[in-house]
Amino acid sequence: MVQALEKANPFWDFSVSLYAEGGVEAALLHLQDRDGLDVNMVLLCCYAGKHGARLLPNGLEMLNNHAAAWRETVVEPLRAVRKTLKHDVGAVSSALSSTLRDDVKQLELNAERIQQDMIYALLERIAAKDGLAADRAGLMRGNFSVYCSLVTSAAPTKETREDFEIVVAAVK
Repeated sequence: MVQALEKANPFWDFSVSLYAEGGVEAALLHLQDRDGLDVNMVLLCCYAGKHGARLLPNGLEMLNNHAAAWRETVVEPLRAVRKTLKHDVGAVSSALSSTLRDDVKQLELNAERIQQDMIYALLERIAAKDGLAADRAGLMRGNFSVYCSLVTSAAPTKETREDFEIVVAAVK
């Protein structure tokens, strides 16, 4: 069991910064909504690659299973409620429930942070440092390929690869 981190989470800081880059939010949401990928796992592929780490398949599978349990039980239900509140629900207008929607959005973000804390705490178990690798973008792509092979039997589509390249290009 992973306990909450008492220190800063560099993975979270990286993710928040990257998400704010032009085009990244839309690309990540396409990967999530169209392709069924977990944004936090996609961000992990980039974070690890940027830091010279190649994600090992067995460890990544274990981590993805842990992330899936949290995502399916906590994050996705919160996301579903937030999305529902964008529209009128019965006699309650979306305008009337907008404050509640904002509160749920913050809870969803908090749940995403907890997922990233768990991922960060386990990262050393699933990564191999490749300190000599100068091609950090290549490591990101390789990590993404391993992740995609875990969650889908089909190769990533052209659109999936294009959206991922938008994310890779924004990594600083």
